[in-house]
Amino acid sequence: MKIDLLIFFLLATGLARAGETPQWVENLAFWATPELESLKNEVARIDRELPNLPIIPAVSSGTRAGFQSISRPDGQDAWVEIELVVPSPVDVVVLVPLLAKGAGGQIAGLGFPKHFILEGINPGGETVLLMDETDREFPNPGLYPVSAPCPAATILSKIRLTATGPWQSDTPPLLALAEILVLNGNRNMTMKARVRSSSSREILPTWSRSNLVDMMMPLGLPLIPGNAKIMGWHGPVASAIDEQQAVTVDLGKAMAIDEIRLVPAWLQNMGWNSHYGFPNRFKVEIALEEDFSEPVTIHDRTVSSLVSPGQNLQCFAGNASKGRYVRVTATRLRDRSGDNVFALGELQAYSGDVNVAHGANVIAIKSLEGGEWSPAGL
Repeated sequence: MKIDLLIFFLLATGLARAGETPQWVENLAFWATPELESLKNEVARIDRELPNLPIIPAVSSGTRAGFQSISRPDGQDAWVEIELVVPSPVDVVVLVPLLAKGAGGQIAGLGFPKHFILEGINPGGETVLLMDETDREFPNPGLYPVSAPCPAATILSKIRLTATGPWQSDTPPLLALAEILVLNGNRNMTMKARVRSSSSREILPTWSRSNLVDMMMPLGLPLIPGNAKIMGWHGPVASAIDEQQAVTVDLGKAMAIDEIRLVPAWLQNMGWNSHYGFPNRFKVEIALEEDFSEPVTIHDRTVSSLVSPGQNLQCFAGNASKGRYVRVTATRLRDRSGDNVFALGELQAYSGDVNVAHGANVIAIKSLEGGEWSPAGL
């Protein structure tokens, strides 16, 4: 213990005085504590991986910012609670911070509580403590998600976040978040969840309780840095915005579909890339036969327009409906400065925790071929 304390003192002194650690101090540290050599190698490995990881964009690409409470008098805690449609096993709860405008301009993490308690409630009404940050000031996470792992085999019906010390840097005291994710494997279980809160600033579409579980976040898509390719599908360019276009994925066999995800296409250095080609109006169906003689409608947005999904997954519950074919029909295309297009970055179909659409056959009457677009890109 005395040697370790001496090493730490020498390391700290060397760093403070010279801005770097003398080699003899490093050698002594590794001789006395071999674990430090392993940590050094781990740090080097992480440094090599960092340049290849997705980068969080410093812009909110969608039209729905998130949830924001109304300022409350001192001594009253702000809280928000999510009730899942059905109790579910939960691996981790994720708090996604906002990117929103404050008095000094855009602020990453605006409204993220400085002191808070994050709890899960199981079907029996018992509380499971996930995070307790009441005794210290939690640093502003910026745009980086804050994850709270759950104990093994945890089944929860509700998630409750209580801000005992809400944000109040350049705004009145408030609680604000872009999203709360409740993850079971690769699935987010908050779809169609009910949201309650101590208060809510309801200014649609920007602010709402429902925005907390809408999968609209400032995180963007997990794009590899430097990879400008567009791996996706593109329908024929149309002069009429209401020209109907469709694309179908053949999963190969009938199976229970729990969730369909549509991934927006992404284009580099283009003003409309946050929702390029994503249809204004559309419907998602599954069927056992290719002719869709008896379709099951998973999602129908053919009456009202989707303003902009931004760079966010659009997720729709399949409710374990049986199907072999998944079809997306665009009934109102997306304007592209003079013409109109329908394009998707990817279509995913989840059966349990597995994307069964990966590598499946894509059927389209017409589509752009070659270059960066192809049916297989879907």
